[in-house]
Amino acid sequence: IPVIGPTVYSMVSLPINAWARRSEITADRAGLICCGNLELAQRTLLQIESAFQSADGIDIDAYISNSKNYLKKGTIRKLGEYTTNHPLIAKRIEALGVFASSQCYLELMNKEVAFNALTDKQLERKTEEIIKVL
Repeated sequence: IPVIGPTVYSMVSLPINAWARRSEITADRAGLICCGNLELAQRTLLQIESAFQSADGIDIDAYISNSKNYLKKGTIRKLGEYTTNHPLIAKRIEALGVFASSQCYLELMNKEVAFNALTDKQLERKTEEIIKVL
């Protein structure tokens, strides 16, 4: 049935897309653990965004800030992300930075855990703030 089919598909796909976006964050974290270099992991994501052209000259913090400003300019822009199964690259890059400052990451990498490192609960909360869509 033409009307019911797309409606049912939307109801089923939205939660699956939300799960898939979170899976991408997990995969990005695994990549960071494997390479052990935050800037390299972030620049690799930028290269995906820039169609595999060099991302060496891009200011990562400015890129994240510009992306946030773009999304603030309207709900329609956010709705496009709601239907995708990948978070925006800027959100993935920001989430990697948060993960790199967590107790979990520092312990996995056998690095000294700073007193201000994020706990698991803080990491989860900050990551959810970053990747939320609406």
